[in-house]
Amino acid sequence: MTGQEFLQRLEMALASLTDSQKQEVMAYFKEYLAEAGDNAEAIAELGKPEEVAEELVGQFQEKGILEERAQEQIVRQSLTDATNLQITLNDFDVIVEQDDVSEVVVEAVEEVQELLAISRENAQVTIAQISDPARYKTISILGLFSIKTTYGGRFTVKVPRETMFETITVISRDGDATLSGLTANQGNVALTNGDLELNSCRIANLKLTLQNGDGEVVNSATENVLGNFQNGDCEVINSQLGVAEFHLANGDLELEKVESRETLALELSNGDLTYRYSKADYARAKLSNGDATVSDLDFKDLMLTHHCGDAAVILKEGQAEDLAIVVETKFGDYSVLGHTGENGRYTDTNHQATRRLTITNHFGDVSVN
Repeated sequence: MTGQEFLQRLEMALASLTDSQKQEVMAYFKEYLAEAGDNAEAIAELGKPEEVAEELVGQFQEKGILEERAQEQIVRQSLTDATNLQITLNDFDVIVEQDDVSEVVVEAVEEVQELLAISRENAQVTIAQISDPARYKTISILGLFSIKTTYGGRFTVKVPRETMFETITVISRDGDATLSGLTANQGNVALTNGDLELNSCRIANLKLTLQNGDGEVVNSATENVLGNFQNGDCEVINSQLGVAEFHLANGDLELEKVESRETLALELSNGDLTYRYSKADYARAKLSNGDATVSDLDFKDLMLTHHCGDAAVILKEGQAEDLAIVVETKFGDYSVLGHTGENGRYTDTNHQATRRLTITNHFGDVSVN
């Protein structure tokens, strides 16, 4: 049996666990087998996947942390006249979405609801997770290693479709956040060890801070956005941006079908940039230790600055005729519209051009086609 076969059979046998419990258990076995590779002795030492699952489920039951989904009862709490929303969590996942409701509604299973402190003062709704160390249990896996697991949980905040929030704040540690269909003047999302999905939102001033998690912005619009990502990737798809800054350390950035009306500033450390099918007035990208691929971009002024990595720009049809180009490579080759060179500078000054492309690369190659 291969490690992959073991994982597949184990996941099927863990069907009685909740998604969060299953994911946590599977993560440990994936890491264990990744280190062991396809070592037959290491896999055999684990035993049959079905027997492993049976023992694990039994331990969950013994410690009283196996949730019976069929018995979950949703508890709803309604809150009126909310224009400010603040959510602070330890390890719960949260979904904030618009729905056909007349007031803000918090929905959660009873045991999750008991660990939420929900209050409303004036027009501000505050939802905070109550820390409860007793929720954490240690499970020993076959005497080989242990994992620290929790009940796991999530809840949903539903808001009326026409609600215009003044502020929305989500601060979370060890949990994911999904924001869907929201409208606000100010938005602040700070996640540690969790992923973010921002879908169909209209937030004038948006600040995103993610550490050890990925971010996805889809079908959304902002006037000002500042995104800081550490150890995670970011995708912005089919969205409209005003003044925008994205800073990524140890992660990739992908922009697709993005319209930036003002200045777009991108800074990546140890990550790749993919930028395509988009429109930009002024785009600036600075990369260290990563490649940049730009294609089918309608731009006025595009500047790419590399320390170590390759840059490839694929122009739209007819753009070359209306483009001033400056390309410089310190230690690398360049190929610009059929002109090639090495460790040098290529300049095509078109005084009639309304577009400008500037690429500076220290250690890497540049191509413009």
